[in-house]
Amino acid sequence: MVQGRRTVGLCCTGGGLGTIGKKKISIDISGENNYKIIGDNMSWAFETLKGDEKVGPTSKGWGIIDNYGVRIVDGASEVDILLCGILVDAVYHGGVSYH
Repeated sequence: MVQGRRTVGLCCTGGGLGTIGKKKISIDISGENNYKIIGDNMSWAFETLKGDEKVGPTSKGWGIIDNYGVRIVDGASEVDILLCGILVDAVYHGGVSYH
């Protein structure tokens, strides 16, 4: 095993923008940093969970370009939660299918 290297697994469900059903992303990072991102039917409001603990909601705003609001719960990793917000954009609003 190479010291300092982390393995990351990613699983997405729920289809792209406009599909029916909740959106889900599971992020499996080696160690204790596993996240779930659960979104609404329209892919505009997401909740990020670390285990069963809510660590940061993400919401898509109206505008000509994509913009998001990300809140980070006290004690949560700012970098991890911001990266989760970037994943939401890439998976559900980036125009490329990851499913």
